[in-house]
Amino acid sequence: MAKLRKNKVKKPTFATNAMPKSIFFGYIPYMFDMNSDFLLVASLLVTLVLCIKMLRTSKGNAVSQRTAIISMLSADYDLVCYINAKKNKVYFNIMSEAIAEIENDIDKSLPSNKRFDVLLRNLIHPDDFPQFIRDVNREKVTEALTTKPSYTIHARVQLHKEPQIYAIKFVKDSHKSCGFVVGFRNIDDEMRKDEENRRLRKDLRATELLANKDALTGVNNTTAFNAKVKDLDVRREAGQRMDFAFVECDVNNLKTTNDTQGHEAGNELIKKCCMVFCELFKHSPVYRVGGDEFVILLQNHDFDNREILMRQLMEAGAKEDFAAGIAVFDAEVDPNALSVLKRADASMYQNKKKMKS
Repeated sequence: MAKLRKNKVKKPTFATNAMPKSIFFGYIPYMFDMNSDFLLVASLLVTLVLCIKMLRTSKGNAVSQRTAIISMLSADYDLVCYINAKKNKVYFNIMSEAIAEIENDIDKSLPSNKRFDVLLRNLIHPDDFPQFIRDVNREKVTEALTTKPSYTIHARVQLHKEPQIYAIKFVKDSHKSCGFVVGFRNIDDEMRKDEENRRLRKDLRATELLANKDALTGVNNTTAFNAKVKDLDVRREAGQRMDFAFVECDVNNLKTTNDTQGHEAGNELIKKCCMVFCELFKHSPVYRVGGDEFVILLQNHDFDNREILMRQLMEAGAKEDFAAGIAVFDAEVDPNALSVLKRADASMYQNKKKMKS
């Protein structure tokens, strides 16, 4: 083989502007005393190989990211799938033994998308399947993922004797517009706990409601009244404006009715009077604070119309045989809410004396 002559290398005219300076191998001809044409071709080939490798690495990184997502989800999910809608292919990873048993019975010769379809039909409860199909429609999922990072639906899955509630979460593949990662997570225990907590809260509210209600009349009882008095005092101490009044009512001759006609007649008298209070003061809470005593807290609408309402109450008292009195909170006179109640009580007894005389 003829030896290469060690001629002075001439800088090719096209290399100055054509070769990007960022490509290191474009300057090989000027580093070695060899034939420039040969080295230029070699450098271009090496550059091409590196570019191809970089593209493959980029693609590999995308695949690695999807693999990482699937691996991460696998810790909490019973079934994780990668769906390529464009190629109509499904890759899935099953962590649940029950789901794996169902998948093993599916014909392995079927295409991945067909196998996945059969798996879903075996998993999703028949009653939920029509809605499930509507919820996982490609257009609907795609639209949902344009405004939020994930899209989740719930469906019952048939794995045991009783269906289990699953959360089915869709996440879009950031590298492919037609790719989706889908995870199936069993949330049955969570849902049952949430339902139990809701039931307990409901029972607690019902218990609290019963604890604050008078069993005979259904209006608020002494416990509720004491809580309201405490609330009024807290607001007064906080410097809030306090516009309210207490109306105290007392059923006349209750003891005589009980002794002569029996307690059932006495109870009917109490309920009859209570009904008058509730119908007249439609915008105010009524409290039964004793056997024959009621207190009404006037605020807002009823407070503004208290004079008219009190005239109507006095007229009704003359017919139904009960006495009533009212006292309006005065910041200069009343150190607390009970002070207002005492003045209302005194007013009621004055009216009671008038009714007897």
